[in-house]
Amino acid sequence: MGGVGEVDGVGGDALSRWVASRWFAMLGVVLVGYLVAGRGFAYLGVRPLFIGELTLAAGLATVLVLRRSWAAMGLTINLLIGAMLVWAAARTLPYLGTYGISAPRDAVALGYALLAVVVSAVVIEHPWLLRRALDWVRRAAPWVIVMLTGAVVLCTVAKGVIPEWPGTGIRVIDTKVGDPLVHVGGLAVLLMLGFTRLRGWLWALPLGGMFGVLGMMSRGAMLATLAAVGLATVFYPRSEWLPRALLIGLGVLTVVIVVDPVVTLPGRERQVSVEQAVQNVVSIVGDSNTGDLSGTKSWRLDWWEKIVGYTFGGDYFWTGKGFGVNLANVDGFQVFEDESLRSPHNAAMTVLARAGVPGLAMWSAVHLVWLGMMIGLYRRARLAGQEAWARLAVALVAYWLALHVHAAFDVYFEGPMGGFWVWSVMGLGVGAAWVQRCHPEVLRDEEVLDEAVQRGALAGGHQR
Repeated sequence: MGGVGEVDGVGGDALSRWVASRWFAMLGVVLVGYLVAGRGFAYLGVRPLFIGELTLAAGLATVLVLRRSWAAMGLTINLLIGAMLVWAAARTLPYLGTYGISAPRDAVALGYALLAVVVSAVVIEHPWLLRRALDWVRRAAPWVIVMLTGAVVLCTVAKGVIPEWPGTGIRVIDTKVGDPLVHVGGLAVLLMLGFTRLRGWLWALPLGGMFGVLGMMSRGAMLATLAAVGLATVFYPRSEWLPRALLIGLGVLTVVIVVDPVVTLPGRERQVSVEQAVQNVVSIVGDSNTGDLSGTKSWRLDWWEKIVGYTFGGDYFWTGKGFGVNLANVDGFQVFEDESLRSPHNAAMTVLARAGVPGLAMWSAVHLVWLGMMIGLYRRARLAGQEAWARLAVALVAYWLALHVHAAFDVYFEGPMGGFWVWSVMGLGVGAAWVQRCHPEVLRDEEVLDEAVQRGALAGGHQR
């Protein structure tokens, strides 16, 4: 990978290159930190400047030294993001006096969109960073799988041994049940599409194991993983990893059915068992006989129906209820004694309730325009015979889809664990679409993809 800095002939001065590459590396470390340690990593820092806020601030400072940042700022999607952020600010500032820090804290669900602008600007200024990012993915994938597996084991069976951040009650490694599954799906897609050098069955085992165990606990995250892998399979059904995943899944399922373990989760009616896994699947499309599942499903649907009622059909159509108010309290759906629940378990409903129909329209427009950009990237790459670019488009959309599916069932984009990931993926996609048009030589199949994929691409094109 030597010399990637000169591959495009575009890169600005030495200061810009140095600052951009360091921030890009910083962002990569932060994303892995959120992936592995979850909320525990988010508390790294000193209140109110935690690692996420520091990384975003450093990114905004990085944009200031870029000579071609105008190229990114003028893109339609970044203009839409700018409009969305202005609207979010308008629905936040009036509530600062009443709710204090809670107002901007709630608004970060939209505020993290700045990451997409920064990432796209950095990649457009320095296209070689896109190839370096894929090189980092290839090198880091095995370590990330090992660390994620260890974190899941610790948080599910030995959480008591994990130390806490002083005075917070938050453990240093503190992942929610469903969050790791999103990245299990994303990592599986990267393996399927040839963006790693991992070989053999060994690396598929921890991913399959985490899916089998965590999927019994979280139906939304289980669906997120299936959505990501399913999308990649539609476009690349001949992936070497697909039969491996199926065989491992069947093997794990056979063992689980034979052993039939039943584990009661602390403080919850739901159990980890074969029957529970079946109920998870059934409850996605219909009613479940398990009280915990049916209760949470009806609770979500009732809350979402109320939000639609007072926005589309009520007094909050234009404005929403603003950022700062505890929606669970004022809407009558609070379930915790400490009133820690603030937003509905759905990112789009959070935006609708707080920013009204205009906010939801802007949010939807941003994501739909991005999806259109990825479809365009894929079609251009297919027509040009650029296998690496085509697979990158599918990988980005698959990861984006997994993140969105999980955010449709949980409070995810409202915090940095999900917010940083979805907007970073989108920013990388925006940058990739621009670079593919202007500097397609940045990604060459033989330098980016796994050897088996290279042989298929160089011998005759696409596997479909």
